Amino acid sequence: MRNIFLVFGFIFSLLAHSQSNLGKVDIISTESDGKLLVSLVPDTDFSGLFSSIVFTVKSDKSNIGKFSTNPEVADYIQIFKSGEVIYNAGNYYTIFVGFGFIPLQDLEKNWIGNTQIELGYIKLDSEFDYDVINDEITSRHNGDFYISLNGIESQGEIKTFKKLESIEGGIGILPNPFGDNFQIINLNFSEVRKIEILDIAGKLVDQHLVMGDGIIDSKNLKSGFYVIRIFLDSGDVQSKIAFKSN
Repeated sequence: MRNIFLVFGFIFSLLAHSQSNLGKVDIISTESDGKLLVSLVPDTDFSGLFSSIVFTVKSDKSNIGKFSTNPEVADYIQIFKSGEVIYNAGNYYTIFVGFGFIPLQDLEKNWIGNTQIELGYIKLDSEFDYDVINDEITSRHNGDFYISLNGIESQGEIKTFKKLESIEGGIGILPNPFGDNFQIINLNFSEVRKIEILDIAGKLVDQHLVMGDGIIDSKNLKSGFYVIRIFLDSGDVQSKIAFKSN
């Protein structure tokens, strides 16, 4: 009998250890090409059950349309509207929820820590503002950002990037979002010396000297958001938010 208890104790300790290592998952949103892109960034690798998610989009438009789930994640979770739109002080709150139904490992998939997972998007109307948000209203209506992995609460932070601008302040990145390459556009008198590419965790993932036509090879970058730091001869440094699409 004592041996049975020892075995169960060992199994429980393994489960507790695995659950304690699930880490946290941030949610990221930005506006690009007429869409509100919504992504997740886990801080550790994960291949278990993405149990559930809740998040709320606040807008000054009454109907923001449906959420289009990325096909890459649609085979293990679906995202949809929950309940009626909530109105408060000129703003409309739409709650979205999702429920997982199969572990990632059963589909031979996994999340890699500090790598972006695109959940999907909502089509936007350019006349209105949109934000993924936690506030008093979302708290009152069970709409605060929430994520469960293997049934364990795992939500991190809400992060919002400003709308992706092609050219601003005389320096730009075209196209944005970009694919296998992008071009540094410089309308300033000062020359661009080099660029650094940082992931959303602030880690340097690539750097290039900028010469000639300013085209940068980005084939080796994974899909997701990046901060492009652009160094000028004048000593100025400009930072741009850019998105690498599939």
